[in-house]
Amino acid sequence: MFKADNIIIKIANSIDLEGIVKLQSENQKSKGGTLSSELNINQIEEMMKV
Repeated sequence: MFKADNIIIKIANSIDLEGIVKLQSENQKSKGGTLSSELNINQIEEMMKV
């Protein structure tokens, strides 16, 4: 379990897109992470509109 008092969670916006894509890429199974698929920046942006 991970615990940190300095974590801030907020709703992402278009300014966050590049960071989301980078974080997603770094957490792929091929790099030791737990994500097995990857969304491109356009797909994530569309999901933010909903």
